[in-house]
Amino acid sequence: TEILDHLRAENAYTKAALSHLDGLQDELYKELLSHEPETDQTTPSPRGDFLYYSGTEEGKAYRIHYRKPRYDDGAEEILLDVNKLAEGHTQFRVYEVKVSPDHKLLAYSVDLSGFEAYDVFIKWGRDAETLFYVTPDATTRRRHKVWSHLVGAPQSADTSLFTEDDGLFEVSFLKSSSGRFLVIFTCSFLAYTKDTNNSTWHKTRLPMPEAIYALDTAENEEYATTKYRYTYSSMTTPKQTVEYDFLSNKTVILKETPVPHYDRERVEATASDGTTIPISVVYRKD
Repeated sequence: TEILDHLRAENAYTKAALSHLDGLQDELYKELLSHEPETDQTTPSPRGDFLYYSGTEEGKAYRIHYRKPRYDDGAEEILLDVNKLAEGHTQFRVYEVKVSPDHKLLAYSVDLSGFEAYDVFIKWGRDAETLFYVTPDATTRRRHKVWSHLVGAPQSADTSLFTEDDGLFEVSFLKSSSGRFLVIFTCSFLAYTKDTNNSTWHKTRLPMPEAIYALDTAENEEYATTKYRYTYSSMTTPKQTVEYDFLSNKTVILKETPVPHYDRERVEATASDGTTIPISVVYRKD
């Protein structure tokens, strides 16, 4: 309580000290907002017979989660409208949204306090009747127990799979891509990993259009697939979601984030010794 009171006092002081910059803050907020499309959707992710994705709508603060049939022109279905769930709450954040393996059930976790105190973290078992979750210590909020729950059974009948008694460690878990294994891991400040035997691995170097760029892994939900999704961006290229096919060795841009009011180009300058120097230029269109 003493620490929270101190933080609230510091926040109040900072707000008062910066009150003369309210107009500038509003101007900067609007400028940043103009670079992000308010109405947008994520790249649909294939899972079984459905495509799952989420989106935002102009004037609404929270995401809406959807799905639609993968192999026909069936209607889009709203799975979870976070805007409706958030009505009446001063703080609302949905952390995890997970669909059961048989696509009949949906699980999600919510933070109502703003302190990232999520009471339950959920993953579905392979049979769609079992779900796994983590519970925190009542005093420290340290995630320390992994449980198994059978849908329809009372929570009192849940099975404790693992408990971390060391107060310096927290537990978490993930399900393997094949769906056959639940991997529980416990970690503190430092995590030491042992490399697995990679003698059976196959390395593939993906072709990149530019010499300087940033890569990250995108959503890859399917286990039995020949395709891999990643995100690509650079000083001259807005963020793209790209899909690479290991069989055809081809890439397809699934989505590119628009950057309104700005443009970019690559130019070259010649140094005094005749060397050509590439230069990336980003500028306002006006």
